[in-house]
Amino acid sequence: MPTLGRAHRPRVAITLGSGLGGLAALVQDAVQTSACDIPGYPIPMAAGHAGQVIVGTLAERAVVVLQGRAHLYEGHTAARATFPLRFAHHLGAHSVVITCSAGGLGLAPGSLMFITDHMRAGPGPGLGLRGCPAPYDGAWMRRAQQAAIKHEIDTVRGTIVWVQGPSYETQAEIRYFMEHGAQAVGMSTIPEVLEAKRLGMKVLGLALITNAAAGLSPEPLAHQEVLDCARRMRVVLGRLLPEIVRNAPG
Repeated sequence: MPTLGRAHRPRVAITLGSGLGGLAALVQDAVQTSACDIPGYPIPMAAGHAGQVIVGTLAERAVVVLQGRAHLYEGHTAARATFPLRFAHHLGAHSVVITCSAGGLGLAPGSLMFITDHMRAGPGPGLGLRGCPAPYDGAWMRRAQQAAIKHEIDTVRGTIVWVQGPSYETQAEIRYFMEHGAQAVGMSTIPEVLEAKRLGMKVLGLALITNAAAGLSPEPLAHQEVLDCARRMRVVLGRLLPEIVRNAPG
């Protein structure tokens, strides 16, 4: 478990989604701990999720990086799957960047989408948080978008749908989500967002569109496609993530 001095307590947490774990290399003076060595920490099982916690500095700010995540479809309860958020908050983080790979509903693979809102398909994550009318920090998002413009990085805003998985959605479900105004769909993120808000944390959500959702491409969906696209976009995200952290609240 990381041993921290008072001057190095992380103030910003970063959750890295499928195929994005390589961004942890941006952290300087890094202290890395395996999830296996942290009591109660869920061990990720999906490909592309390393299960490491890295504490260090990024953009001259103390950060804790949650490299990989556990999903509800792996058999975890919502409380267990969101333990990393509580752990980061316990270390001192009051803001969190939650990244994910997602299917695009009209957005092309390689698009970067700031999450402005979300929907939950099917039963809720079971976190006991009923009211959450504005889960994403608008001021932080605007600063992040300005940084993206400065670095000539194209971004969009949109709504993501959370589905539990592990199967991909049917074509009928995708049509329903699109008709109701969603731009992306994924199997993570929302349980973490709800837990972060319960803890009083500021949240910025960033979805990398790694594939067209079911029925929107002539090719069948495959997880490897998600990982390959995420890895190709690391260079772009590597330029943007430090700016997001630099502009985090606090």
